[in-house]
Amino acid sequence: MNRLVCGLGLAAFLTGCGEWTGVNVSKKIVGGEPAPSGQYPFYAAIVEEDGSHLCGAALIAPRWVLTAEHCIYRQAPHSVSIGLEQYRPTVIEKDRVQIQSTYGHPQFDDSGRYDIALIKLERAANSDAFLKLDGAESQMEPGVGYPVTLIGFGRTETGYGPDVLYEGHGQTLEDKACIEVPPGYPETHFNPLVNLCAGYNQAPGDSGGPLLYKSGSEYLEIGLVSRSLWMNAGQYTRVAYFADWIKETMAANP
Repeated sequence: MNRLVCGLGLAAFLTGCGEWTGVNVSKKIVGGEPAPSGQYPFYAAIVEEDGSHLCGAALIAPRWVLTAEHCIYRQAPHSVSIGLEQYRPTVIEKDRVQIQSTYGHPQFDDSGRYDIALIKLERAANSDAFLKLDGAESQMEPGVGYPVTLIGFGRTETGYGPDVLYEGHGQTLEDKACIEVPPGYPETHFNPLVNLCAGYNQAPGDSGGPLLYKSGSEYLEIGLVSRSLWMNAGQYTRVAYFADWIKETMAANP
């Protein structure tokens, strides 16, 4: 599927959609399809005070969601919609909880490295649909061609965000697809230790959302949406690398 992701560029952030300026901001989502109702109850959306969509995320504990740091950096996150399936004509969600505090990775910088953050909710969400994280109990090593699923509310081919949650299916790519940039393209700062490369045309609105690998009947978050690159290649934060930081941050802020 050729859709999804907040169309990230490489240097400066733009206010209001968790995106950076850069080459792919104008790309439209092509393909993808509405997600089946109830398929992704752990999906969460970060919204502004007026309810405007900012970024994607995932519920990982009663009061914690995982997202990308550029979604909170110089942005105005207010609340988190838990289990969001639809914005229009009426909102369909499990719960909506205001944000108490945010915790970005200390090594994050404007180039997009270490693009991961935790959000603590003011109260426990009315949901027990927590997404499992790669590296929390065991770590998988996704090689090239692993099937992955991306979900979100990023722009469709119309140029607007969809009314309902979309899903797309693709696969992991060789690292060089995210490293060997075309002439004149800014440095990606792709680091195989902390990033995954997967094939999607990415678009504004999906940043911070989970990149999923399905094992049996369960989903595992192996990456989160960080930055678009070019046709069919996107850069994702490798969740397993940050397993200790996630655990320590949550434990230090009960």
